[in-house]
Amino acid sequence: MLDRDSLIMRLPFTLRVVVATIAFLLVVATNANLAYMMTQSATSPVATVVEQRTSSEAVSDSNEAVAVICSMTDVVCENESDILTIAPRPEQMFPVASDVEVSYMDKLLKVCKGHGLDKQCAKDLYAMAYHESRFNCDVVGDQGRSYGCFQIQVKMHKVSKDFARDFEKAANWSLERMIGNGYAKGLRTYAVKRHNGMGVMADRYAAKVVSMANKMK
Repeated sequence: MLDRDSLIMRLPFTLRVVVATIAFLLVVATNANLAYMMTQSATSPVATVVEQRTSSEAVSDSNEAVAVICSMTDVVCENESDILTIAPRPEQMFPVASDVEVSYMDKLLKVCKGHGLDKQCAKDLYAMAYHESRFNCDVVGDQGRSYGCFQIQVKMHKVSKDFARDFEKAANWSLERMIGNGYAKGLRTYAVKRHNGMGVMADRYAAKVVSMANKMK
């Protein structure tokens, strides 16, 4: 059976930070409430002793929550003037180059060149696959509707699950849809957005993809 820390470390980075931060904030709120109770019960020695002990335990829990967050290998913690800053390590902001990722980029360059497009196209598709699945082509999302590295909704678009899981085929399919939405005519952000859908969430998705692609070498 996995212990609590092992379970936490199995969560995606963003979710781990959110969960741990919520726990930390709850403990801070508890500390504030206990401090208030202590001021209200200052005339009662017995109550003060109980609350001091409880407050001390809360501080310990708070420190433990911070320790869990800061123990993550993909997090940097800086403490200046009693202000704690938690942020992803720079190398975790975007995927670190590896043989597997270079192979993905080679495949994307091949797909893009097949449509007369250059390396910027490959970067955009790379960033899309990263944000859609972190290159896990076996992932299933959208409550069982989306498959593969590019998270294609198979029933809506009438493609097979095996097709969606095939990285090159899915990349080519995604690019063809992007071209249909004006990608090759300068509507880059809009075409990326339409891969994800419409609305505010799709706008945010497109902004993240374009920002990541622009920072890639």
